[in-house]
Amino acid sequence: MPIRVTIDHYNRVVVGVGDGVLTIPDLVAYGLEMLQAKVVHYGKIIDLAGSEPDFTAAEMAAFAQVLRQTRPDTPRGPLALVIDPKRGDLAKIFVGLEMGGRRAEVFRSIHDARQWLSVEMTRQKSEGDPWKD
Repeated sequence: MPIRVTIDHYNRVVVGVGDGVLTIPDLVAYGLEMLQAKVVHYGKIIDLAGSEPDFTAAEMAAFAQVLRQTRPDTPRGPLALVIDPKRGDLAKIFVGLEMGGRRAEVFRSIHDARQWLSVEMTRQKSEGDPWKD
């Protein structure tokens, strides 16, 4: 099932919500949408609490490696993942996943993810991280 995306240009935040079976092609489509919309540098929340992964940890690690190599000169915004803690298999895939220097964290609720993302984006802005379009 694809990831539904909402882009808030004013606040520079992208919210993606996955529902049902989630595949690597779904993640690729999401990444391409971010590139085409030119919002890679925005903060992102991906809510996967209602998703079932149809990929292994090794496949996800390979996908993450492709992400790191794609446009390495492009600044990337912080990433908050929301994962149902009862779905240990999905959480294990994402916990500790290195995203090429970008701050990424896993959360149990969208509320916690939004709080963290807000703090992280404020920190980046104050440190002079790139926020240009």
